[in-house]
Amino acid sequence: MRTRILIIILIGISLSINAQNTFPSSGNVGIGTTNPMTEFHIEGRMMLNQGVIQRGGTPITNTTDLGLYSHLSGHWIRIVSNNAPIRFFTDIANNGSGSNTRMTIESNGNVGIGTTTPSTPLFISGANQVESPSIPKVLAVADPSDITKTISLGYDKNLDAGVVVSVDSGTGWKNTLIQPYHGNVGIGTTNPGSWKLAVNGEIRAKEIKVETGWSDFVFYNNYKLPTLQEVENQIKEKGHLKDIPSAKEVKENGIFLGEMNSKLLQKIEELTLYTIQQEKQIKELNKLKSKVEKENESLKILTTKFLELQKRLEKLENK
Repeated sequence: MRTRILIIILIGISLSINAQNTFPSSGNVGIGTTNPMTEFHIEGRMMLNQGVIQRGGTPITNTTDLGLYSHLSGHWIRIVSNNAPIRFFTDIANNGSGSNTRMTIESNGNVGIGTTTPSTPLFISGANQVESPSIPKVLAVADPSDITKTISLGYDKNLDAGVVVSVDSGTGWKNTLIQPYHGNVGIGTTNPGSWKLAVNGEIRAKEIKVETGWSDFVFYNNYKLPTLQEVENQIKEKGHLKDIPSAKEVKENGIFLGEMNSKLLQKIEELTLYTIQQEKQIKELNKLKSKVEKENESLKILTTKFLELQKRLEKLENK
């Protein structure tokens, strides 16, 4: 009897061992569940010290990384322990350590796209080309209902390390250029040149502050104010005021706002001095006029008296 019981126990142990190491040739397999919903269903947690979860292809024998690999798509996600980064590759060449890295998530939370060493929370390296004209971009935001309306941000070494923001509103690309090494900004142009701000278009603002020189030197005692005759000669000969550019010069070269305001103020101050001079002359003329009027009044009185005397003499002579 004891022998039969022992045999039954041994058979049970054998069946149990076989059940743990073999699986049915078809159907779903479940661990921790008697009702597996997929081909392989785990109800609970799974611990994997090393190895790769792989779909198709030759089995990967890398014993240092944990990762996911799809042979059909050629993409590889490497997840390693000990605070190492998570990386996404286009293939598994060199274990994804080469230029095939497309995205990296560092243990400190930094995310790198096109780089394995992101130094900021989001670091993007590389550029694509958009449609005509060719504008390099690394980040684009588009209207989901109309992808022609796109804002793109890029880095272009041909524009002297510029950052280009391009907006396509359906009527063409409008560019804004920021040159971080020079601090120059171009709006509507990708060539600001040496200007800190170059705008190809109109500007609207509530207030503009210009720091420049001023023209109060006109009021200094040693300033030689041109005579009005000299001003007239300048106009006849040149067709414009002295120190003021001609219409042709403005059309060809434009004007400097601060400098032009200073020159216009100079002319206003000169006009003020002319007005003061004329006011003084008018006062002197008024004084002279008043004096002449008084003298004329005296002459009238004298003339009246002279006529009376003349009449008296005529009467005396007639007697």
